[in-house]
Amino acid sequence: MPHPNRRSVLAAFAALGAASTMPAGLAVAADQPRRLTVARRTLDVLGRPASVFGIVDDHGLPGVVLSAGERFAVDLDNQASEATSIHWHGQTPPPQLDGISETGYVAPLAAAELRPFDFAPRPGTHWMHSHHELQEQNLMTAPLIVRSNEDELADVQDVTVI
Repeated sequence: MPHPNRRSVLAAFAALGAASTMPAGLAVAADQPRRLTVARRTLDVLGRPASVFGIVDDHGLPGVVLSAGERFAVDLDNQASEATSIHWHGQTPPPQLDGISETGYVAPLAAAELRPFDFAPRPGTHWMHSHHELQEQNLMTAPLIVRSNEDELADVQDVTVI
């Protein structure tokens, strides 16, 4: 995975906001799950490298934006060198898909493991984050935006900042 600096990370978040105005059909075929990749990346913080995590789609953008009525169909690909678990904050999937390994319903996602997730999402601006060790504090987070019908009819531009 490339090593972005702070400016490129901010640009990626801005691009996510712009991309979130596009119909989801432009991004992925309706019958194909999206792929999210968890990996390490390096940020430039005041001229010094900082190793952090990222959760990005196939285009290198953080997180997921879903259209109204679209299922949360994601293949989560753990390319970090350690186990993880991702919780879909604000969502109510079945316990085995919730991403909280501490509940005992699901094991952490091992390094190099690919795991499918598929459920009906709740509309709103949410986020995804790790529930494993201190990964959330090391930026294993990303936006999870699920549009409603009203959202898609509104003439607004979203900007998501985490």
